[in-house]
Amino acid sequence: MSDLNPIYISHEEEIIHHLKQARKAGSSLYVYSGGRNWGYGENSPIHKDAVVISLEKMNQIIDFDLELGVVTIEPGVTQGMLEEYLNQNGYDFFVPNTGAGSRGNLLGNALERGFGVSPIADHASSLVNIRGVLADGQIYESPLSEVSQELSKVFSWGVGICLDKLVSQSSWIIITRVSIQLVKKQKYSDTLIYKIADRNMGKVITSLRELNFEIPGNLASTKIFDFKQIQNSIETKSSDLMIKKEKSCWYLFVGFYTQSENRSAVRRIIQKKINRFAKYSLLINSKRLEILKYFCRFLPGQMFLKISKSIDALIGYQKMVDGYTSEVGFHVLDSNFLTSEKQLFDMNSFSKKIAWFSPLCGMRDESFLKLNGWIDEKEMTAPCQFKSKTWTTLNQRCMALVVCMVYDADKSDEFWEWYNNMLVEMKTLGFIPYRFSIYSVETLTVDLLPRYFSHVKKIEQSFDPENLIQRGRYH
Repeated sequence: MSDLNPIYISHEEEIIHHLKQARKAGSSLYVYSGGRNWGYGENSPIHKDAVVISLEKMNQIIDFDLELGVVTIEPGVTQGMLEEYLNQNGYDFFVPNTGAGSRGNLLGNALERGFGVSPIADHASSLVNIRGVLADGQIYESPLSEVSQELSKVFSWGVGICLDKLVSQSSWIIITRVSIQLVKKQKYSDTLIYKIADRNMGKVITSLRELNFEIPGNLASTKIFDFKQIQNSIETKSSDLMIKKEKSCWYLFVGFYTQSENRSAVRRIIQKKINRFAKYSLLINSKRLEILKYFCRFLPGQMFLKISKSIDALIGYQKMVDGYTSEVGFHVLDSNFLTSEKQLFDMNSFSKKIAWFSPLCGMRDESFLKLNGWIDEKEMTAPCQFKSKTWTTLNQRCMALVVCMVYDADKSDEFWEWYNNMLVEMKTLGFIPYRFSIYSVETLTVDLLPRYFSHVKKIEQSFDPENLIQRGRYH
């Protein structure tokens, strides 16, 4: 996280006060909910003279409507806080989780359009209504809140122009309260794991698209991991739990949710689509993994250590499919990191800097092959290390490639120059990331989408003519 000393806010009145002060001083406020936007800028402002505001202390779970499955929270609420709240009250709903684990903030991730495994995977789409402070100190609320809070929970589009839909990746409002749609858990959460050869990946993408059309309500967000990701997480360098390693392959994780009546049928539908392209398949769920972990205790010492790390990583991933929090994503940075409940990854101990590269891609085999081939070429001359490549299905039409890059802190300027040049080149291929670091905003607004952001600027200026909120971010 940044070394800046933030001002911790507990009430909307304090935000209004600091906006007035910023207006007098000609400065701006840079606001964050948790500051754990690792790899995209964390809690660092773009303009160093900005007053940094933390909303971490605004961390109340205000209300949970059990009948509607809608939870109302303040911006400081983390995945772990919501998980604890749901568990304590016996509410059987999924946490909108990510690989960042219990410390990740729900609102911050949703506003950045982050995504996870369990439904609703696209976290921005789960926002039902909002409340926040405008640059002039006025309070904004979703339109139907003027009629009743009940209506504001059931219809997110309101009436007239829907300003609520403009809050993600924006800087015209400071959100202080939001309602999020949660999804009730089904009885079973299972995951099928496949090993896929490079030559079959195009066909697998087609099959996944078809599955998302045929059984969308039963699928978790499908993940496709490259060899490095598996080596750094599911399989340790010395472990051979799964199968013999081959660098020219991918590992496909298809999570699915069912009741007793359709569990076997859904599994057969998935297997029918994928099995013909796979070298093997493995069915896991929490119960199976716990049994496997138990029997591993009886293995000889060294073998136990090798296999237990792999099982721990699988348990960490399955926890996300089950709708709980997990820090399994940090395996990519440290293959020896264990995703036990008591252990949190220490980012301060990681000696390098992290950056994410996350382009969107249509769910077509030719699009996948084009983007994947291009990024493979870039890796050969990159001034950084590619720790992993992960493909995630977002819906029936779209998937995202997420590349974890690490670089030396003393080579930041060289890295970001290369990174931003790569973004410009990628545009000529027809691709663009869904999310940008603070070090790439100028490239986004000037080189990639200048026409679009000229319109965005008009909207932002109408709400915040003095540029008091998040100056320089996404506009």
